[in-house]
Amino acid sequence: MKLSFSLQSDFCNHPKSRTTGIALVFALLFVTTNAVPTTAKIPKDNDTNNIITYNIQDQLNHRAFGTKDDVGADFDGQGHYFVQNDTSSSIVSIDAISFKTNIGDSKDNLIAKGQTLALDDDNTTLGALYLLTSASYGPTTPSKVRVMYKDNTHSDIRISVPDWQAQHLHQLRYLKKRFPISASETRVGALYALPVFVNPRKSVRSITLPSDDHLHVFAMTGFKSSSNLKILGARSGGWISDNQVSVEILVHNTSPKYQGPVDIGINDHENGATLKQLAPGHMTTVRGVITTSSSNNPVNVTITIGDCCQETFALNFGSPSESNQHQAPEWLQNAKFGIFIHWGLYSVPAWAPVGKEYSEWYWWQMNHENDPTYAYHNKTYGADFAYDDFINSTQLASHLDPRAWLDLVDAAHARYFVFTTKHHDGFALWDTKVTDRSFVKMGPKRDIVKDLMNTASNSYPHLKRGLYFSLPEWYHPQYRDDSLGWHGPPMDPYTQKQIPYTGYRKISDFVHELQVPQAKELIQQHQPDIFWCDIGGIHDSLEWQKEYFSAAASRGQQVAVNDRCGKGSASDFTTVEYKTLDTAPDRFWEATRGIDPYSFGYNQATPKDEYATTEELIKQLITTVARGGNFLLNMGPDASGNVAEPMDTRLREMGEWLDHYEAHDAIFNTTTFWAAPNGVDDVDGQRLYFTVADTAFYIFTLEKPAKSTLVIDAPVPIHPTKGKVSCAGQQVSWSLDDQGRLVLEMSDQVINASQYAWIFKVTNPV
Repeated sequence: MKLSFSLQSDFCNHPKSRTTGIALVFALLFVTTNAVPTTAKIPKDNDTNNIITYNIQDQLNHRAFGTKDDVGADFDGQGHYFVQNDTSSSIVSIDAISFKTNIGDSKDNLIAKGQTLALDDDNTTLGALYLLTSASYGPTTPSKVRVMYKDNTHSDIRISVPDWQAQHLHQLRYLKKRFPISASETRVGALYALPVFVNPRKSVRSITLPSDDHLHVFAMTGFKSSSNLKILGARSGGWISDNQVSVEILVHNTSPKYQGPVDIGINDHENGATLKQLAPGHMTTVRGVITTSSSNNPVNVTITIGDCCQETFALNFGSPSESNQHQAPEWLQNAKFGIFIHWGLYSVPAWAPVGKEYSEWYWWQMNHENDPTYAYHNKTYGADFAYDDFINSTQLASHLDPRAWLDLVDAAHARYFVFTTKHHDGFALWDTKVTDRSFVKMGPKRDIVKDLMNTASNSYPHLKRGLYFSLPEWYHPQYRDDSLGWHGPPMDPYTQKQIPYTGYRKISDFVHELQVPQAKELIQQHQPDIFWCDIGGIHDSLEWQKEYFSAAASRGQQVAVNDRCGKGSASDFTTVEYKTLDTAPDRFWEATRGIDPYSFGYNQATPKDEYATTEELIKQLITTVARGGNFLLNMGPDASGNVAEPMDTRLREMGEWLDHYEAHDAIFNTTTFWAAPNGVDDVDGQRLYFTVADTAFYIFTLEKPAKSTLVIDAPVPIHPTKGKVSCAGQQVSWSLDDQGRLVLEMSDQVINASQYAWIFKVTNPV
């Protein structure tokens, strides 16, 4: 069986349908000639008002912009290009950063092949440097940009550039500018302003690019080192209420001194936001709030920092109900850790081949003769026992206590939970009015969703509440989606005769008579903070999403939806399921998996020693958060509602770890480190990860340090004389080596003080 999904991730996708290879095929078609890395002099094009634009014309080796009548441009190796129109200018401005490009010339960008760009030989000291970039078949593999200084030291940052046709551009963390592209009348491409760390205390000699045929550089702009902060950009951070919207402000410290705390004015408010602390050469995003009304036109927002600087940006806020302007709320991005709860009728058979299939897909898998579940069901229950017959199990919900579940969520120190209200088998766990296929009308005859949500609201108000909802149903008689290969009515897998769809009410339009009404029921009855869709397929999700967003804003609630509500619908974050990533997604994301090696629903066949260990789960929490995502970890209660071992112990041990070793502050309310979002290796190959808090910087190593010394090959923001480093509450000696890298000297006491991971806290009391 093969399932094909164009833009939808399948939360409970069948294992045989996990790859498409399309991007890889295209990438293989795009081949360029490798060249020996060169060193080239890069003159200044303009040097005014502390801003330098560099002239890289002589290094250009490729053309990305063209006109409809000109076939010379080919950005991606497939004949597609950015469309250059009559108003195209060689000056590309992205918020407060202006780039001098060669758009309109026969060559307008350089493909990165390890070139070293030597800057004009003067004593100019830069406080910030930005490259105008894009990527074909991106995002690019994380790679290193090296800045060499005239004192023969260097600094490295790791970059990954989004694809030129990346989706959800309004949610990407990069400053960008949109352009039409030749491949589509509706899609757009983008150029991105990529920050490169430079030390404002040193003079730059050269910049060395990585070697990556998919990375394109169009221009380069530097800001001279000064005594000031620079306001370089702003964007909407999403509606907070029906008359307040969040504004995210990009600030770069181009001075050689630490800055902060500093009040940032937004329009008429002198303290619209506060920058707690920012190290020299570093950048950050600061959030503020303005009062405004819905508008289809850009709104001018003026950002002011004391007497040093002021910038005005035209921002598109739209309205609270607009799907194409919606954002993941700040609380969700700060939450970092959530618990998924998978429980339903599939929890009765609770079986799948261990580590190979999901137990919650039991019904689907028993309908395929070559699947192990087909034989297991026949042997265990008999060919005459239908999946729907499990509804009569006396085990079902016999010990289900929402408080016990939420106590466990709390003990794990998770900030939110998501509960499965209806899985692909179509059984609703609430009192739905559009079908009789529910646990209220049969089986436990209990509104499980109501019990859980009311208990959470009344007794656990600090927990954000999420509801999972499967858009399709495998075998509903009126569900037909040829793109998924799913359609009803159900058939007996052993006789191939049609069987009843228990609780079925006759309808003619699955989407508008069942799917959309059920989504609205859940939203109106329970006002969830997260509506977590699955599968996609046929839908009309915009109908309920607009109502959901608007109603939430009217009561000052910030809500979110994931990326599985159907093609063309709103999507606030990317979902990554049972997968380890080498490169973080370009926007906010959520990694999800079970404690089970490969199942969300409870699998009675899984031996206890095959569940993920506490150490493995904590390491995935760290790597996910360091890469800018949340970790949604699943527990699957058994049919009775009990959480079996070792799931209970794993969650409690994670909570205990978060209580110690400075882990709590290093995980929650942090952001990714812009100069190394995917981490770095130290000089001995030990992988390091980073998070950033308002007034602290955290370094993680996931293995016990093999030596007493760690050398951090990244521009760690530490004051050269006043900085402090601690680990598990103990002070750590440190120094800067001849390259300016942070070197940690650890005592045996420090090395032996931690469990699962070692966290080094860097503070700068200046």
